[in-house]
Amino acid sequence: MADEAEGDPYARAFRLSNEAREVLLDEDSIFYMGTLPGFVTSIADVIDRVADAFRTGGGVPFSAYGAGTRHGIGRLNRPMFLHSITEWINALPDVPARLAEDGAHVLDLGCGTGWSTIAIAEAFPAVRVHGVDLDETSVIEARRNAESRGVADRVAFLHTDASAFDPDGTRYDLACVFEALHDMADPVGVLRNVLRVLVPGGSVLIGDERVADVYSAPGPVLERLNYAFSTLHCLPATRAEGTRVEAGTVLRSPTVAEYAAAAGYSSFKEASIDHDLWRFYHLTA
Repeated sequence: MADEAEGDPYARAFRLSNEAREVLLDEDSIFYMGTLPGFVTSIADVIDRVADAFRTGGGVPFSAYGAGTRHGIGRLNRPMFLHSITEWINALPDVPARLAEDGAHVLDLGCGTGWSTIAIAEAFPAVRVHGVDLDETSVIEARRNAESRGVADRVAFLHTDASAFDPDGTRYDLACVFEALHDMADPVGVLRNVLRVLVPGGSVLIGDERVADVYSAPGPVLERLNYAFSTLHCLPATRAEGTRVEAGTVLRSPTVAEYAAAAGYSSFKEASIDHDLWRFYHLTA
């Protein structure tokens, strides 16, 4: 909307409607989309490298996509983590009680710029949380974000490969992998390593894309959207890590079950968590 200054048709003051303001400016709103244009642009910036990767069988490192992708993923997911992570974890039997005890530890793999890690720390004040990510710049930003939210005394971020992460004796009551398992070059190796560092009876909560259990063509709109992200970002970035498995964004429930079984988990089931975009899985040691 525009207000014209009296006597000067070119002097205008623009204002956003409340609805548009929430979508474009309110970073705490679950409807926030203000970071999406920069996300799309960052993918366009490397599109020639993506095309070359498909021709040659190579990859495009996550870091090559730059701040637009890093902040696009982080800031789009941030409101969801801050508003919903308590609900997700409370849906897991026995886990909330564990996290209410002093000395409880949570591991957050593929944490990016840290908003899921921070949300866990804010939701469960007794826990200490370790966030792990392969992108060094994301880890640096995650540390700054934890400082800004006042939880840096209970949150630590590590720049390392999740499949080789060594917590130096720490054992975790819960490990989380939010929208990151499909990006991992060795998902079974990661889950196997997590199993090694869980307490007896510990849990893993995985949140990944809500796609069909089997391929069909033409697929629904959401599945086609995920294939687009897979082609433009997830597969090229994963291939740059030296893949053992190339799942891409369309990570189906039976595939996650296969990963869990191969990694040695005693129990795998879909968690009873309603979400329009993600499906959740609960693994136990």
